This record gives sequence, C-alpha cells and structure tokens, in this order.
Amino acid sequence: MTEWRDRSVVLAGGDSTRFGERDKALARVDGTPMVRRVYDALTDAIGTPPAVAAGPTPPAAYRRVLPADAQFVPDADGYAGPLAGLAGAVRSLDADWLFAAATDLPRLDAATVTWLADERTADCDAVVPVAADGVPQPLCAWYRRTTVADALAEVAGAAGPRALLDRLDVRRVTSADTPATISLDAALTNVNTRDEFGALDR
Repeated sequence: MTEWRDRSVVLAGGDSTRFGERDKALARVDGTPMVRRVYDALTDAIGTPPAVAAGPTPPAAYRRVLPADAQFVPDADGYAGPLAGLAGAVRSLDADWLFAAATDLPRLDAATVTWLADERTADCDAVVPVAADGVPQPLCAWYRRTTVADALAEVAGAAGPRALLDRLDVRRVTSADTPATISLDAALTNVNTRDEFGALDR
C-alpha cells in the first residue's frame, strides 16, 4: 500500500440551530461529549490527534473536554459552514490526505476510518461513503489535500461540501462494500436534532 502522510480534522464550528439551545458538540453520548468521541476515534485510527475546526474562536468549553494540547485551526475566510472549517484545515495542515469528520458522528469508530483509508487509490481525490438513503457523506470522508485546495478555488463561498465533490474524482463506497467487521451505517449516524439524539439509546 502507498505510504501517505495522513491528518484529520473534526468539524465542530456549526451553530447547532436544529439542536436547540445546547451546543450539540458538547452533548454526551455514553458519558462522553460528541466532539471528544470523534476526536478520540480519529486519534486511534490515524495515530496523530486531529485538528479541530471550531469557528473563528474555539469555545472555552471545547478546550475543557479535549486534551490540553489539542490543535485548533481557523476557518478559512470566504466560506461558510463546514466548508469553512475544511478549507481552513486544508490550508493549515501538512498532509497528503486529510480525513474530515463532522462533530455529530458519535458512532464513528477507528475501524471505519481505517477501512475508508484503505479504499484510497492513486487516481482518486476523495473516498466518500454513501449512506443507506443513497446520499454521499462528505463530512465523513478522506480528501487528497492539494487537489481539494485547488478545487476550493472554484467553489462558491456559500456552497455546501457536496459542491466540492463535483470537482473531484471521487471513489464512493457503500455498506455493501464493507467487510463484516465494519458497520458503515452505524458510523454514519449523525445527530442534528434533540429527537435524533434521544434515539441513539433506543
């Protein structure tokens, strides 16, 4: 397998408008804040702690639940939402490939991240899982950093991350592609509302 320099980023700068007054990144699943669960999964998978993109100024509460030496990267100017965090990480981190994970993926695990890494090829720019409903999940995906940096120049600042995929050679994978030890659908479980959060334990 080709040896690449890998890094990762937790995208934690959203407004959580559908989650109510609480910041969903700090909501605890099995006793651990979601931002820390994703942080730990990426650390275990890659061997290097992820950077955290948490908006213009990282909330003090994030620093309290993450390791003291956690690295924060600033959002890139000219972009909105998770694309601002991804663009900031692309500009700030020295890596060949970058794994981007939203903070609201509390069931993401190291095994899934590692399996997605193994799906990379020399001729693709991204490995993007597709959820059971057929929708690609660009906020749980591997990206070739330099190619993404070039593609971002062609993406409108207000665009969502799926607009980036149109400018990349993307390898899409589904649960049908996974080995028996990987539960892709579980790893892609995201939490946007209080009802979805409550359903995690059911």
